[in-house]
Amino acid sequence: MMRIVALTLILFCVATAHAQFRIAPGGTPRPLGKDTICFRYDFRAGDTLVYDMQGFDSIAVDKSIGESFRKQRVERIRLVCDSVSRDGVMYLTRQLLAMREENYRLSPPYDTTRRAAHPWTSRIHRFAIDTLGHRHWVSMHDERLGGVSPGGLFHPQLVPIIDSSCGRQNQTWLSIDTVMLVENASPSPVLVQQNYWRVVNQFDTLGRSVKRLQYTQSGTGAYEVAGSGIDSRVTAVLASFGVCTFDRTLNVILHQYVTSEIKFTAITAGREATGKHYVTVQYSLRSLRGRDPQRRCEARK
Repeated sequence: MMRIVALTLILFCVATAHAQFRIAPGGTPRPLGKDTICFRYDFRAGDTLVYDMQGFDSIAVDKSIGESFRKQRVERIRLVCDSVSRDGVMYLTRQLLAMREENYRLSPPYDTTRRAAHPWTSRIHRFAIDTLGHRHWVSMHDERLGGVSPGGLFHPQLVPIIDSSCGRQNQTWLSIDTVMLVENASPSPVLVQQNYWRVVNQFDTLGRSVKRLQYTQSGTGAYEVAGSGIDSRVTAVLASFGVCTFDRTLNVILHQYVTSEIKFTAITAGREATGKHYVTVQYSLRSLRGRDPQRRCEARK
């Protein structure tokens, strides 16, 4: 029973302060032309962005435990730019404001549970990024409290690392980074990721001018917690596909779609279990409010 409880805590429940480092540069620049599209993050001091997230999870643990779950989630996330350094590093604060989820247990004893609150809403996460999303520093307000976010250890990032600023339509590049996912769990999961990016297009939609990138991602992740009677380690292999839609004027993500397959191995108290976690999420910008009136926008109802 302790084995099931520990594994469920790791999968469902989520960050400690660490520095972040890059392990390899991205692709080499290529000649640009008239169809060049440039991508970057442009958060200004005082900006407050609110995103709505819809998520669908399917989790199956191997036959030795025989657990399987399906989950539907909605979350509201606030992202605040506290300051911007002279060299353009943007210091952001992230908080889960609210959540609601329905859990369906698909193995005996069958059950359905609903909840509209989660301990993760009390956590404040801070990180500093450059215009391409590389994380220079991460922290949370109380490193001593363990836990897991509603989306699990390797939930897709709201602000992915794009690694290259400009490209022609259909141009591609490779990005390799090591990311500490401070917003997903405490202690922080570590993800070594390889993203293959492609410039899609720029166009007008719903009254806004946008530009779009898509990516495929492969990665390996690790998470470890010790003490309090539970010593656990989780390793994972990820395969994902995502599409990011940027506002051409504001240079922030208006919408992101990600689908991911996560194969994991969990070792708890010396006992091993394997399984798969399938997750599909959509992030949508609900509002942006800043000191500059021209940078304010609200999603259409």
